[in-house]
Amino acid sequence: MFLFILWVTPAAMMLLPQPAKESKAVDWQQVLDFAQIGVVALTAYLYFFYIPSRWETEGPQMVVKIIRLQMIRDAVLVVGFVIRAFSVPEGSVRDFFRKMAGLFLLAAGF
Repeated sequence: MFLFILWVTPAAMMLLPQPAKESKAVDWQQVLDFAQIGVVALTAYLYFFYIPSRWETEGPQMVVKIIRLQMIRDAVLVVGFVIRAFSVPEGSVRDFFRKMAGLFLLAAGF
């Protein structure tokens, strides 16, 4: 089913502007455009096909799985903000990252 959504990606890529000059180097803008289209297609597949089928089969267990997944996401963000807070010099940016880590720590705890 995912390929049913993804098959239009090469066609959509043809509509993007072409570079003005030919170059042997990797065109990272075009690579990222392609990745973005892939992410949108994957998200559409998950939202419209995969998740509804899982809700039908698992029902209330999906709520527990979603909450667990959100807690893991928030914990990863906390670790990322803490690492970032220690990697920048003292000042308002460090305080910002500490506060963001605290915010996501609170979110992960509920």
